[in-house]
Amino acid sequence: MLFLVYLLWDSRYNISVGWFLAAVIFSGTWGLISGLALLIPAEGTSAFLLYTARVVGILAGVSFFLFVLEFTTGKALSWKVVSPFLAVPLITFVVILADPSAFMSVQFEGRGYSLELHEFGMALLTYGLILHIMAISLLFRGYLTTDGAQQNQVGIIIIWYLISVVTVFAPFVLPIPDYFTVGVFGLLFLFIGTAYALQKFNLFTISPISKKEIFDKVSDGVVVLTPQNIVIEANQRAEELLDLDGGFAGKSVDEMFDSDAAIHKLLSDDITGATTFNVDREDSTKYLTVTSTDFHYGRGNTGTILVIQDVTPIKTREQQLDTLYQVFSRVFRHNIRNELTVIRGVLEFAQSENKKEHVDAQLESAIESTDKLLEHSRKAGQAEELIRDQHEPRKQPLDDLVETIVTKCKETYPDATIKTSVNGDDVLAVPGFGRAIECAIENAIVHNPYPGAIKVSSSTNGDFVTVSIEDNGQGIPDDEIEVLQNEKENSLTHGSGVGLWLIKWYTEKSGGEFDITSTNCGTTVSMTIPKA
Repeated sequence: MLFLVYLLWDSRYNISVGWFLAAVIFSGTWGLISGLALLIPAEGTSAFLLYTARVVGILAGVSFFLFVLEFTTGKALSWKVVSPFLAVPLITFVVILADPSAFMSVQFEGRGYSLELHEFGMALLTYGLILHIMAISLLFRGYLTTDGAQQNQVGIIIIWYLISVVTVFAPFVLPIPDYFTVGVFGLLFLFIGTAYALQKFNLFTISPISKKEIFDKVSDGVVVLTPQNIVIEANQRAEELLDLDGGFAGKSVDEMFDSDAAIHKLLSDDITGATTFNVDREDSTKYLTVTSTDFHYGRGNTGTILVIQDVTPIKTREQQLDTLYQVFSRVFRHNIRNELTVIRGVLEFAQSENKKEHVDAQLESAIESTDKLLEHSRKAGQAEELIRDQHEPRKQPLDDLVETIVTKCKETYPDATIKTSVNGDDVLAVPGFGRAIECAIENAIVHNPYPGAIKVSSSTNGDFVTVSIEDNGQGIPDDEIEVLQNEKENSLTHGSGVGLWLIKWYTEKSGGEFDITSTNCGTTVSMTIPKA
């Protein structure tokens, strides 16, 4: 027994191993106490040991049943399930302490003894027999529904378990003296069989896991349908992706999804291969890819297994890359072309002009256009870096972030007036989020025909913080705002630069929302991001 405990100790946290160890320990203790009762001459002490042995024997039976229950279901039992079974041995021990005669009587005959079970003892015997029958039934069911190494494991357990149970209950039906504890030999067979299974079939090392538990832990959604599109089963991930509330088994596709045309079409049509569709919700759009596979069950039935993957992050990244391509294409096609046209014209003029003062003015214009090109290039590089690098939002102090950016902008634009009113909240934002604030302030100054008056403020609403940049300019054209909202540029509608796109992308990458309110009296750029 001790050697078997030693072999299993390292695996004690695996499914069912703990209860098997408990059964082994209680069984060995039962045999030891029964043997001591024969060796101790004091009848009172021997009787107490025999009573105790029966309680420990019940604990062994309960433990073995719980072992079989865990082993065949592959799920760890909660104490809520275990407690009622363990309550029986506890009640038995209390009854023995209060009135041993209610359990059984012991008659000593020379070196031996005889036992007579009373009503309570017979009830406990029946309880133990029922547990063993249930355990054997579960093992036979497991044997019929498994294969390979797991089936071999169950087969070994059935054989040695039957031998041990027969030897334990033999004295109650055969003319065997009570003091001749043949159950000890049954336990010996069980221990030998377990050691063999450990060596031959990796018993407990590859102990079974609940298929339902695996089914629910799969990262993709799985929906199983009958040939009539009746839902047989759906895992937890499918419930999350399809916004189900449970209770779906047995329902038809029409009952479940009549309010959602996209999902209804997905599950009711004859789908082959993989397809992607979008599910629109109040505050977001979810993109799902579904793969359909037929499976055969029963007598000639062909059902359908739908594997559903959430590809929203992939689709979002595709959209971002597509938008980035459009913005880059527009910057090189439109902005850079315009600035290079200005520079070329200025240089041609300078080449043909003899008056120095005219040349100086034109060269100043060329330098200004060159600076704009460099700024476009810098922001385009920032946009490329933002889209390419998949950084997670991290905790940042908003007041320090704003103070650093505002100080930099005041040095660059000394004529502008920049006021701040920012609280001390920490926010969750991707690295470089300060560039979004900087772009908003720069846009407010550069595109303002009046002396720039900028206000940077923040407000908190629940779990989110809104950073606002207000100016007193002439506003942003509606078509530029429309481009940002539609996330698509073309030859007729396009932005004037990369700055607004940077603000939008930095905000969305931080898990927030970007908004622009613009009139002919000024513009407010708002970035709402999560509070840390």
